[in-house]
Amino acid sequence: VSPAVLADRVASPGGSTREGLNVLDDGDALVTLLSRTLAASARRNAEMAANARGDLAPL
Repeated sequence: VSPAVLADRVASPGGSTREGLNVLDDGDALVTLLSRTLAASARRNAEMAANARGDLAPL
């Protein structure tokens, strides 16, 4: 079952959950948010790994 179908099963038409999901669906806001979140995490992981190896000045 797709995420959209599951969301429709739990979100009442015109309800607060549906409104919130509409915001996340608008312009791929959720995809953008998740992409930016994962990229920031990957960057920070690389920084911390480099620091642990002694490649960078202490944080």
